[in-house]
Amino acid sequence: MRTRLIFATVGFLAVAAPAASIAGELYRLRVDLDGDRKAEVIEVATTPAKDAWRSRVNVKIGAANYFAEFFSAESDLPDIRVVSIDRKRPQRQLLLETPEAGTCIYHLLAYIGNKLVPLLRFDSGPSCQPPQPQGNGHVSVSTWQGFWSKEVRYQLSSDGKALVEEPKTIYSVEVAGVAGKPLALQGAECPARVIPPGTYVKVKLYDSKNNQYRVQTTDGSCGWIPASDLNSLDEIVKELPWAG
Repeated sequence: MRTRLIFATVGFLAVAAPAASIAGELYRLRVDLDGDRKAEVIEVATTPAKDAWRSRVNVKIGAANYFAEFFSAESDLPDIRVVSIDRKRPQRQLLLETPEAGTCIYHLLAYIGNKLVPLLRFDSGPSCQPPQPQGNGHVSVSTWQGFWSKEVRYQLSSDGKALVEEPKTIYSVEVAGVAGKPLALQGAECPARVIPPGTYVKVKLYDSKNNQYRVQTTDGSCGWIPASDLNSLDEIVKELPWAG
């Protein structure tokens, strides 16, 4: 993991250079978070934690504080940036990244009523892929599950104080097999066809609500098949622990 300098997506922001030591002030930002057209002063500093190889980061705005511990054995430092979950609202949020051994922890914070409000704490796994604010009130987080990508989407509440998880029904799948019987394709945007036996088939998506898989072939055929039809694919595919 390597330390990255901070950046922001909005204007009127000043960032101090990272301090040379783990303990002390890391960053100082000036930005309007609560939408009152007055810039808040955001201070980010670290102190040693009780346990060895760990430190504590403090995000401070006036009397409001947010604390989190992080793994500091490799001298990695927390990062912080300003994001916009919903561009139709004047409020902005803070995305804090704290390093851990082999992973990253992300903290989404709102500043409302002179308080720092935690919206989301997310463990990225080894990919260290951060949450993705969509700008339309939604946030997406994705983790790799070995052969499929799990995506969870959240929506910002009307008061801006919470992220509510949305029901998830579609999962990304990236495996392949050979059809052992004719597969009738249903309900896709490309022409529905019957895949003949012996055809190489890529499995792309799983729909947990309807218990079906989206498949495609090298000649451009694509569509949905019932989950039961996967029994007709070859043994390598049939034995995989399917998404959902």
